[in-house]
Amino acid sequence: MPDSPQRSAKSRLRVAAVADVHSPRYLAEFRESLSKCDAPDLLLLAGDMIDSGKVSEYGNIIDAIDSHFGSRIPIVACFGNDENEEVRPDILRFLGDRVTFLDEQAFRVDLKVATVGIVGAPTLIGSDERPRSRGVRAIGKVFEKRIENLSRLLTEAAKTCIYTILLMHYCPLLETENGTHPDAFSWWVSKAVQNAEPDVIVYGHVHVSARPATRIGQIRAVNVALPAVGRMTELQL
Repeated sequence: MPDSPQRSAKSRLRVAAVADVHSPRYLAEFRESLSKCDAPDLLLLAGDMIDSGKVSEYGNIIDAIDSHFGSRIPIVACFGNDENEEVRPDILRFLGDRVTFLDEQAFRVDLKVATVGIVGAPTLIGSDERPRSRGVRAIGKVFEKRIENLSRLLTEAAKTCIYTILLMHYCPLLETENGTHPDAFSWWVSKAVQNAEPDVIVYGHVHVSARPATRIGQIRAVNVALPAVGRMTELQL
């Protein structure tokens, strides 16, 4: 594992995170949860913030955030399945530079308390990568490529940042016949984090969860879906 920059007792990072507001469906609950949340150093949006591609609803999300926290707090996001490929360019144009979206990319945030490296995992297999007649083997090659890229991005972030965060929409935990396994990552996430462990994996998508936060080894995995936890999730690293 690569050496990361030295942490100090003073470099405590306050992160607020949320997913699955599906605005306008849970917009009122989202606004209420903001009123109970202290201003963070960094805000993460883990996908499905709007419902069924309703791009203009993102304006209500950002207005609510800026009305409560002000417009200077950095916002980093990933796309969810309701923010499908067709509307993503529209979302980017609509929001401009207020939100940084990551799709298999890394972004460094230089804050007063610490430098933070955020890596955004891909949401779905892209339209240009969907295997038509190549079957499971082709899907496996797509995931192998993305595992390699995510591992590289996490490794590079860990070299220069005090904290690293893997931001994704879908659940990173192992799926079993009885639901998600709270103590094991899915095979591709396990491979992606084996060389450079992020401090926390922030995800959404799972609307019902008896155990929204777990720790696997040294890595925290936190479900921040609003329907699952009923509030903004506040993390301190």
